[in-house]
Amino acid sequence: MLLVEDSLISAVHTESILKNWGLKIDIVRTAKEAVQKVKDNEYSILFMAVQTPDTDGLEAAKQIRLLGHNMKDLPILALTARAISMGLLNMNGVNDIILKPFSAEDIESKLNQYLTSDL
Repeated sequence: MLLVEDSLISAVHTESILKNWGLKIDIVRTAKEAVQKVKDNEYSILFMAVQTPDTDGLEAAKQIRLLGHNMKDLPILALTARAISMGLLNMNGVNDIILKPFSAEDIESKLNQYLTSDL
């Protein structure tokens, strides 16, 4: 799993939720780092903050989708505190949204929806 989050508080919160289930997660702070990580590694899911310090998270999602055929199936979930239409998310290659602040149950629900094994 890859988490793209520039907010230290949000990154620590998300990481603690995932580690409670014994899941491994890589964390990067910028969208550009995320694109590079996805090029270099295989991930089961990507949690992408919409607002990052460099490239917009939606633009990064679009770039990731263009990396190749194997990127078409990577679930990309937008993390944001602002309302965004699913149409806009889908146009940029994002599968779903998790609204901040979120709970462990919110994350668990999305993981169960997009991954093949239950937590």
